[in-house]
Amino acid sequence: MMNASKVSVVAAVAALAGCTCCGPKGESLLGERLEKADYDPKVWYFDDEGNLTANADQAIWTKCGDWENFELDLEYNLDPAANSGILIYCLDKKNWIPNAVEVQLVDDAADKWAKDPAYMKTGSLYGHLAPLATPQKPAGQWNRAVLTAKGNLLTLVINGVVVQDKADLSKMTDAKKNPDGTAIPPWLSRPWADLPTKGFIGLQGKHADATVRFRNIKVRKL
Repeated sequence: MMNASKVSVVAAVAALAGCTCCGPKGESLLGERLEKADYDPKVWYFDDEGNLTANADQAIWTKCGDWENFELDLEYNLDPAANSGILIYCLDKKNWIPNAVEVQLVDDAADKWAKDPAYMKTGSLYGHLAPLATPQKPAGQWNRAVLTAKGNLLTLVINGVVVQDKADLSKMTDAKKNPDGTAIPPWLSRPWADLPTKGFIGLQGKHADATVRFRNIKVRKL
């Protein structure tokens, strides 16, 4: 196992220099050795194939909290019944659930999640807006997700298929009801319209006792 805590001295010094959000051509979101990440090295690590994974339900975050107007491009692989997510616009990393926007990544085919509403399926804006399509591959296969965040507007493409098309967070002004009348889960207690459109970016770890893996995590400023 290649432990992510073994960063180079040069990378560690660079990380201490402060926030270094990427330039217009894009770069690794978290760093090649996670030198740009805020995480628990006992939880998050690179597996033997070089994929980023976790052994507990903790998120890994960017050190930089100024992420706005960006395109995030990554690949993910879910074990059967895995449940994870992409987290953006986060204001509070310790209490992120009501203070961030989550793009859901879940093994939709698993019996465990079969009764979940559409706004909890892969590609949903969790608890708020169902995906337009479900192009995710079966558990154990790699998927590519490209998330474009431009202010209140979010576009998500999975495996080349648009699943969110300029979804507008500014319309989500209530903490109990979505614009379409569906009930918002009570743990999402802050209206997304109130969130600033910048913050930390994160990935959710091993939720529901099933593993998720990430690779080729790239980001570029828009």
